[in-house]
Order: sequence, then structure tokens, then C-alpha cells
Amino acid sequence: MTSHVNGRTFKTIVILAGLLAGLSACRESEEHRQIKLEKGGYAGQHDNQLNEDTLRQLRQRGSLQQN
Repeated sequence: MTSHVNGRTFKTIVILAGLLAGLSACRESEEHRQIKLEKGGYAGQHDNQLNEDTLRQLRQRGSLQQN
């Protein structure tokens, strides 16, 4: 005895699975983010200022890579 799923039931299952996958793809952290952006403008968070010691270390590492 074999179980048989007709074409209509299979299509319904596929559509429901697709809907569930689409709904689960919406992350809570992305729900209220800005979508329409101005051309040439950065809308993200600003970077923190680096202290002098960190800048000195980065410059040293950068100079080592130039050789």
C-alpha cells in the first residue's frame, strides 16, 4: 500500500512552506531600518574616534605593509 499525494495538495504544501520561510526571514532588528537612502549620504552609525595610541599602532602596522 503506497500513500499518494495529489498535485493540488502538493502545491498547497509547497506554497505554505514558502510563506512560512518568507515570514521567518524577517529579522526583528531589521524591521524599522531606513530603506530609502539619500544618494551620496551615509545613513549608518558614526564611527568612534580612535585614541592617539591606537592611531600610532595602526600607522606602524601600515608602514610595515609598505615594504
